[in-house]
Amino acid sequence: MEALEKELCHIVKTNNRIKIKNLIRAVLRMQYPKRKIAFWPNAMAIDALIVLNPDSKVIKKQINLWQKCKFRIDEYDDILMAYYLVTETNLLNKNQNQLLIDNIKTSLKKYRNEIIPYRKTNQNMAYIDLLGMVPQFLIHLGIKENNEELIDWGIKQFDGFIENAIDEKTGLLYHAYDIQTKDKKGIVGWGRALGWIMTGLADSINELGNSYPEKRIHLLDIYERIFSSIKKYQRKDGGLSWQLLDVDGALDTSATSMILKSMLELDEKTHIISRNSEFSKRMMQCLDLNYRNGKIINCSAECRGIGVYPQKYGSYAWSVAPYAICKNLSSNNPEMK
Repeated sequence: MEALEKELCHIVKTNNRIKIKNLIRAVLRMQYPKRKIAFWPNAMAIDALIVLNPDSKVIKKQINLWQKCKFRIDEYDDILMAYYLVTETNLLNKNQNQLLIDNIKTSLKKYRNEIIPYRKTNQNMAYIDLLGMVPQFLIHLGIKENNEELIDWGIKQFDGFIENAIDEKTGLLYHAYDIQTKDKKGIVGWGRALGWIMTGLADSINELGNSYPEKRIHLLDIYERIFSSIKKYQRKDGGLSWQLLDVDGALDTSATSMILKSMLELDEKTHIISRNSEFSKRMMQCLDLNYRNGKIINCSAECRGIGVYPQKYGSYAWSVAPYAICKNLSSNNPEMK
């Protein structure tokens, strides 16, 4: 675990540096260079560090860096970082916690009770990525504030995709859909897309706990429905492909680790691991075979937009972080032995 923790710290520190191209652009425009402090790769790394070592200095530095920007929400995917920080006790003080929550409420208020777009610059497009970043925060906040409207708003994000972006033939989901026309966008069965929705569902189901049993069962039914389709596409090596339907294509360790992580995090109350023991163990074995001194190779590179999926593979935050959590959780799960 020490090598994984070291790699996660390196990821966060590297991502927090001002990139040369941003520095040049800022100088030309006479602006201060922008840094994506809270964006989702950093959030994933911080989540794993919280699991491995909640006292890590990198976590504290990340909080301080974001506080210097007054916990600004640049894009809606920054909310994933917020979720990991506010749900972990003792990381934020009362004032920090409230400022972050207020900023998120302000950034989302125009979409109150509606489908939230992925980007402020494209308000007609709902991306599946956001389902792993925002609904669980809304549900967490709704329970904390005893506000059922917030909870339903979070659940609505999942319902929107099931209603508008599912492929009936495969049971898998498209990458996105147009909020106005309901047209499906992108490809069916992008591996990391399924990792995102399964992550968000698992977090949301766990947030609901026993507070709202009907809502919890509703989300669990969605999870089980998608999972039953995912299972059909496990590769011979135990992993999942970058596009699930292409079982003989390139392995994607991000899809594999994100989906397995969601299963492990749900297992205590749903027993999904014991019900799918062979499937789960083969996924873990595949990931272990792709471990290299803190790195998880064969992870697909960052998507560049709808229909743009670079066939570049390496080790990234979105494979290292979920793998680290899988490794931690599986070590305490007898069904994974």
